[in-house]
Amino acid sequence: MKQLGLTMLLLFSGASMAVAKNIEAPPPLREIDVSQRKYFKEIYDNWNNLVVVTTSPDGSRRGDYGDIVFYNNSGTFKLCVQSTEGGGTVWLCSGAYSSP
Repeated sequence: MKQLGLTMLLLFSGASMAVAKNIEAPPPLREIDVSQRKYFKEIYDNWNNLVVVTTSPDGSRRGDYGDIVFYNNSGTFKLCVQSTEGGGTVWLCSGAYSSP
């Protein structure tokens, strides 16, 4: 009976840590200035908007300056940033990580 209780405890505690979700909207902060508030809002707006693509974005995907995508090249991920002022199809990519 102890083993069952311990197993259930570990299962529920592990499951609660493994659940991923979007972050909640930031609460209103009265003591910070407008530039900090804008910075935190930009982080919140962009947190869950990363796009994973399976074809190389360089030369084929149009984007605005500073847009970020993950390029999945058969399990090897690259972080790509759009690098043309005013938008375009030029992306700079660097190796991010490899999937196991």
